[in-house]
Amino acid sequence: MAQGTSITYRNAVTNGGTNDGSAVDANVRVYRATIALDDTVNFKGASGDTDLIARLPPGSRIKQIDVISSVSLTTSTLAFGIAGTAAKFGAAKAYGVVPDTIVSWATASAQAGVMSNLPVDVLMTIGVAALPTGATNIMVVDIIYSARG
Repeated sequence: MAQGTSITYRNAVTNGGTNDGSAVDANVRVYRATIALDDTVNFKGASGDTDLIARLPPGSRIKQIDVISSVSLTTSTLAFGIAGTAAKFGAAKAYGVVPDTIVSWATASAQAGVMSNLPVDVLMTIGVAALPTGATNIMVVDIIYSARG
């Protein structure tokens, strides 16, 4: 499997970027956040709430965000982004009612976006309805991203 192409490199240089290892020959990493839905001290699950899910290192570029929940999230929607841009990495959409299903969020603009030289705080915003609580209910958020080095 090819690890990079000259087209990707030319595009990176043409668009003002450099071959810094985030787009060509990048290491793919996963940040996993496991959330206990009944943890009201460390996690806010009401509609309209925003929670810090991850702090990614400088030079990170998000490829995809996967969510799996042990319980139906009914009509609750999730969006992933940064402060001021709630849907930068994934627009608000419903997880759905089938537990233990992997649902992905991804945007082309986030994948092609300019990297930050600072750490990136990935936020999850909850909409429409509160997330269900319960002693055994968990939600796992995997942030798949590339980074230098």
